[in-house]
Amino acid sequence: MFKNFVASLRLKTLWASILGPLIGGMTAIALFHSNPERLTAFTSVGIVPLLALAVLTSLFLQLSVNWANDYFDDKKGNSSTLRPKTELRTSKKRFLFGVTLSAVFGLTLIFLSPVSFAIKLVLVFFGVLAILAVVFYSGGKKSYADLGLAILVAFFFFGPVATYGTFVLLNGDLALSLDPILKSISFGLLVGNQLLLDDIRDIPQDRKFDKRTLAVRIGQKKSIILYCVILILALLLSVLTIKAYLICIALALFLFVASVYQFVNLKLNDLEHGEVDFIKSFQFNSAIGVALGVLLIF
Repeated sequence: MFKNFVASLRLKTLWASILGPLIGGMTAIALFHSNPERLTAFTSVGIVPLLALAVLTSLFLQLSVNWANDYFDDKKGNSSTLRPKTELRTSKKRFLFGVTLSAVFGLTLIFLSPVSFAIKLVLVFFGVLAILAVVFYSGGKKSYADLGLAILVAFFFFGPVATYGTFVLLNGDLALSLDPILKSISFGLLVGNQLLLDDIRDIPQDRKFDKRTLAVRIGQKKSIILYCVILILALLLSVLTIKAYLICIALALFLFVASVYQFVNLKLNDLEHGEVDFIKSFQFNSAIGVALGVLLIF
């Protein structure tokens, strides 16, 4: 039971929900050095509690997606591993628990933030959209995962919404600053790429269950090319925001080699015959996401 619970957390992918708010929050905090008057808005609450609430909101949103995916896939019979009904009910309880906690943390964060009432309403609207996205990721007759939109939705909610949204909440206004926007897009691309890699691995199984993900729709070769293009684009956007130029050069070389490695590694594997081992690819992609995410924080 405990092993199943730990497996359902997908611990190696949780960087996607944790680093986004940290990037947005630390970018906002950096602005306080140039404008100390902004700190007065946080004297009653504190910056750290708000940042912690942002991370918890994003974290439980991702966990909810994981649990909802387990629940709806088993319910539809789209999983290669058929779980007993007791575990199906457990997945549903976890999913509802995660959504509830994410909503509570999110509403508390918005209520305590020093942003205007109008901005709070906008953020509540995006919060409702995020919860609907959790439900319809794999739920409903036509989930957006089956429509090939899962990667785009993951990019949007864990990139611009989680990252730039946290920046707005801590910055105190809806200032359209290029730096956090580029960071949110760059990080969102990395998160979307993680999901794309997952879908490339699952192409044979998804075809078997008629699950029309983006990777299934465009095929293995185009999916691998798309993965490498997104990786390089994320790199280029991040280089524009990271101030340490020597680090940028080293990062550029590293990610270029990384994209070539991933392309060759995935290309040489024969998915149709089930001879692929994606463990190294997932670990490599996670390492890239974490490394670039940490650099974007600073």
